[in-house]
Parts: sequence; C-alpha cells; structure tokens
Amino acid sequence: MNEQIQNLNQALLAAMDTYAERICLQVKWRGRYQNIPYRLFLAKVNRTCRP
Repeated sequence: MNEQIQNLNQALLAAMDTYAERICLQVKWRGRYQNIPYRLFLAKVNRTCRP
C-alpha cells in the first residue's frame, strides 16, 4: 500500500489487508473452537454494517 494512512480506520483496514489470512480470533461454536481469519471477520463486519 503506497498511500499514506490518514486516520485510524485506514490503518485498521491496511493491517487487515496485510494479515488477511492470519487468525484474528477464535469462537466456540457447537462445542468446538473455530478459527476466524481477518478476511472472514472483515466480511462479516461489512455485512452487518450495511444499511
């Protein structure tokens, strides 16, 4: 990313793009822990934030 980061939101999105395939968090679902990568987390956040 060659653009300068001007605010916290841009910094967060840049970090998520850089580490998109790394595990962001783990969620216990149906008795087992599921790994959630940044890319899936970002997709879920974008889906819930749309009007």
